[in-house]
Amino acid sequence: MIEIIIAFMLEKGGIFGFMFLLALVYIWWTGKDRTSDPEKIEEVEKKIEALLQDLVGIKDNVDRARKGVDMISKDVSDVSSNVDDLWEWHSIKDPDGVPVWYVRRSIEENIHNLSKEIKTDLERLAQYSHDISRLNEDRVEELKEIIIRYNKSILDLTLALEKIKIVLETRRV
Repeated sequence: MIEIIIAFMLEKGGIFGFMFLLALVYIWWTGKDRTSDPEKIEEVEKKIEALLQDLVGIKDNVDRARKGVDMISKDVSDVSSNVDDLWEWHSIKDPDGVPVWYVRRSIEENIHNLSKEIKTDLERLAQYSHDISRLNEDRVEELKEIIIRYNKSILDLTLALEKIKIVLETRRV
């Protein structure tokens, strides 16, 4: 019979029910001789008080443990959600059935070769730009000479026209 009561108290009240039952058994056991000795009663009350204090301490510890378990449960839930997301992203495939995160070696080699060709083309363009600027410098010198000759020719022509004008004016007179 006692076993059934203990099992019931453990099932329904957990450790608190067990402590309560233990306190009842202790009171029954110590009160078995039916003493009314105030010292004995006071001793029993002190022991019950100590058991109740222990019970409150245990309850506080259980509450703290429950909060810790709740936090751990939330963290585990977050990690589980992240793993599910990772699994979904990881299993996405392209039309050929290859995972999208997988870079084929042929693509990697093509990208590497393309980057080398781009580098080579940039070096050639830099050389062409340098050659063009050097040609432009040569052309500028040629253009300066042409302009100087042109200006000299215009000056000569202007002088010749002035001479002709003077000759024509002297003949009219």
